[in-house]
Amino acid sequence: TIPEGIWQNELAKLLEENLGIDSAKVMELSKSKSFINSLGLDTDNLEGYLLPESYYFYSNSTAEEVLRRLKKEMDKFFDDPKIQKRMQELKMTKKQVLILASIIDAESNYVPEFKRISGVYHNRLKRGMLLQADPTVQYLIRERKNKKVYYKDLDIDSKFNTYKYAGLPPAPINNPGKDAILAALYPEKHNYLYFVANGLGQHNFSSNQFEHMENIARYRKWLKGQNQY
Repeated sequence: TIPEGIWQNELAKLLEENLGIDSAKVMELSKSKSFINSLGLDTDNLEGYLLPESYYFYSNSTAEEVLRRLKKEMDKFFDDPKIQKRMQELKMTKKQVLILASIIDAESNYVPEFKRISGVYHNRLKRGMLLQADPTVQYLIRERKNKKVYYKDLDIDSKFNTYKYAGLPPAPINNPGKDAILAALYPEKHNYLYFVANGLGQHNFSSNQFEHMENIARYRKWLKGQNQY
């Protein structure tokens, strides 16, 4: 079973632990132009194009076979005429949907709020606001032992830094699952522009800066109570 929103390096580790496939080989193939082209993709990295799901594999499966299968399952999901029609309605490409879905998947482990989070990002994109999504910054520091995002990290000059650059980042930041993809395609309609963790595994949403600051203060108070602040 491959968890939704898994980073490529974590996927490589998982395949090594469960199937004995060399993780370095998985990472090498993930960036191999010739292998990516053989899959019919026009991208620099396979991350984001492989569907997390439960699979059966032969114990002697190769890295190539496994990656092909994961990519094929993602294609099957997107080949659904309903999905194709919805992308046209939103004027979004498959790549854009996967990028947004990867951010949604990284923001929360609570599936019922995926569509609400998606609505926030759709609202921000429509208004030309910065997405200011912490997971895009975390993506940039994921090789670091401490993956906590600090204020100084928000200054990293990268197109993946949605605190600096408007619009979607250049590529998916993980391999999103079906729930996040559907959330990206079917956002909840609301006026929310902000959200922050509530300390209970979910988020508080707000439509203006003032409410957002109140929610942040509440979250910090909760953290203080946990002796983590």
